Amino acid sequence: MNNAKPKAGQLRVMQVIPGPQAGLSMIFSKRQADTLERLGVNIHRFFLESRTSPLTLAGEWLRFRRELAKFNPHIIHAQYGTMTAFFCAFGCRKPLVIIYRGSDMTPVSSEDGYLRLKLSRLLSQLAALRASGIICVSEEIKNRLWFGHSKVVVLPTGADTALFKPCLKNEARASLKLPEDIALILFHNSGKRTMKRLDLAQQAVELVQKTGRKARLLLLQNIDRAIVPDYFNSADCLLLTSDHEGSPTVVQEAMACNVPVVSVAVGDAPQMLEGIHPGGIVPREPQAIAGAICQVLDNGARSNGRDKADIYSEETIAKKIIALYRQITARKGK
Repeated sequence: MNNAKPKAGQLRVMQVIPGPQAGLSMIFSKRQADTLERLGVNIHRFFLESRTSPLTLAGEWLRFRRELAKFNPHIIHAQYGTMTAFFCAFGCRKPLVIIYRGSDMTPVSSEDGYLRLKLSRLLSQLAALRASGIICVSEEIKNRLWFGHSKVVVLPTGADTALFKPCLKNEARASLKLPEDIALILFHNSGKRTMKRLDLAQQAVELVQKTGRKARLLLLQNIDRAIVPDYFNSADCLLLTSDHEGSPTVVQEAMACNVPVVSVAVGDAPQMLEGIHPGGIVPREPQAIAGAICQVLDNGARSNGRDKADIYSEETIAKKIIALYRQITARKGK
């Protein structure tokens, strides 16, 4: 919560973020709020404790109304779709910005349960009817919207380019105590969700190993953020094999570290990787993925991804969000 006294003319924005305040849950949303705050927006963070329990939601509704009255924001910014956006859309009449991040609009996996999945996507769509502005992290997500296309701006989440920057591979490996005589293929694994397709990544790397190359997957999962850049810089390439993505931030972070990326065509990865080499977009097939990895390993060079770092920096994205806030408040005469 921001308790600082607002300055004259300062934008007041209540960010509604699903999940607990502590921990890595919705870390991209938390970082975006921090960046907006550094750029001068008066941010109040409301962490929605539950999106499924009716009793908890009733209590959260009362807490939301109290904090809303006290902070009196110019704008409510829902940092996710599904119940979070719906809660904000019909919880007050303040101007609303919704950011759709991907899994709130895409068919994530059957693990969520069919009815729950359908209901959550319906809530995402209905919330868009009340939005004053909508942010989609990719064109693919925008195209999934039923309503409000004229209110959409497409903005990826953005990477922390001050934290994620190139360093020598051997130095990064030494800091993590990783071997230097093996090719490391970085893969972002998010636990139980099968949409990341760890199975496909494993098949591809097994094919790479069968060529006689010493290679293995390096899993990025539940890692202290302070050392995540060392994992990127330790890797020979990043591998992305997901069935669904919005705007995969790991691609932006790899690019910021000049780490080659081998990816299937998912989310906005094809747009991000345009003009970036070695690496690139490959068919969703183990042989093709393995072949692209082998090409990267044989090339041995780092990528030119850092050349596009400014486009995908958190600060660049936050400034565009602030411009959207200003447009909305100007329309509302505030």
